[in-house]
Amino acid sequence: MRYMILLLLATTTVYSCNHKQDEKATAINAEQKQIVLAATDSTKNMLKSDSLDTKSSLSSNSSKDLKLIPKFEVEVRLSEAAETKLKSENETIIVGADFAGIPKDKSSDYYRHLGWIEVANAKMELRTSRTAVFKNLTYPKAIFDSISEKDFRVDIYVVSGRRSSQNNILDTDFISTRISKVGGKKIIVTGKLIAEMDSLESVIN
Repeated sequence: MRYMILLLLATTTVYSCNHKQDEKATAINAEQKQIVLAATDSTKNMLKSDSLDTKSSLSSNSSKDLKLIPKFEVEVRLSEAAETKLKSENETIIVGADFAGIPKDKSSDYYRHLGWIEVANAKMELRTSRTAVFKNLTYPKAIFDSISEKDFRVDIYVVSGRRSSQNNILDTDFISTRISKVGGKKIIVTGKLIAEMDSLESVIN
């Protein structure tokens, strides 16, 4: 009888320990899930506001290893029909800037294929604002040292954010110039719906 009682007590103790370990593991898992959800929620909040996405600004190099691209602004002026379409479909616009230069060493396959090398690129998604301010953009000093023309090229473009459609719905100016021409300045880009241009061509034809 004493043996049965001792065996029962031992079994109860083991069950109690295992149960506490399970509860602890469950609590840890729940805490981890909350952390993941919190991070996901914050990411969604970031996407709700106008945000700048640039490769150069994500560099982990020290400031002495980076070169600063001069600040500039791009103001987008769209037709009334385009603004109405964007608003009704809760659509955004993306303003992008690609920076490229001619390398001193022209033997690379990349240069032979494209005729230039990438310096940096950046883009900003606008929801209600129509002015994109590009500032604090940096790129590696090694790239600066490798290009023959320090007054490198910048291409500025505007497209729809493709949130309501897989295709771009805007027909806008494409600006291709030198960085010295945009630094410290405001660039005006005008545009309209692609559908407006199609309608005009139909009338002409």
